[in-house]
Amino acid sequence: MNAVFMVTAALLVTLLYTFGGDIYLVFNLMGMCCILVGILWLIYKRKISPSYT
Repeated sequence: MNAVFMVTAALLVTLLYTFGGDIYLVFNLMGMCCILVGILWLIYKRKISPSYT
């Protein structure tokens, strides 16, 4: 869990430097990434267990 936090923090800092401190744009991008990961995770989970309980 600590490694995941470190990677997320490093990514956030990198994005902040890339977009010149535009924090709202960074948070919007992170939000979109979280949504995409969530959708992919749901699809992946559904493919593993074919039984729709």
